[in-house]
Amino acid sequence: MPRKAISPAAYLEAWRSEDYTVIHEAAKAEASRQVNEMVKWMEWQISFDPDRMKKIHLQQGNFDLVRKARNYRSTIYNRNKAIAAAEYEIIRANTMGDAKELASIGEKLAGYEDDQYVAVRRILKIYLRVKYLAGGSLELREPEDVEYEYDPEDA
Repeated sequence: MPRKAISPAAYLEAWRSEDYTVIHEAAKAEASRQVNEMVKWMEWQISFDPDRMKKIHLQQGNFDLVRKARNYRSTIYNRNKAIAAAEYEIIRANTMGDAKELASIGEKLAGYEDDQYVAVRRILKIYLRVKYLAGGSLELREPEDVEYEYDPEDA
């Protein structure tokens, strides 16, 4: 299944549609976007600014949160696979005319979607926490060049 990026504005538009399927898909895509943003930020911190990275990691625990968010995203993808497998079971149960099996598959599907929704909400909480601890932005930018007033040759 190809991954699709989504913007926060598209996520809000999905909510305005009041269609559960559209909202659910948009929520999963937005959670994936948030995790990607956090991972890029973390990798940039590790490779470009290792001194600040140590402070961020040791004192604030941001990187552990980002790794946890990646695990939640894996949960979402694993449930996507389980939902796809359950849809084949629905087709098989329909051809067999097994109403009890259809009901149990429906319950499994609802459970899978609930797991996805819980993971999406946890990713959002982590995203907000990481963004707060990072100073309000996960923007990747070069550090400013600082000119020092002290010149060793003047001494």
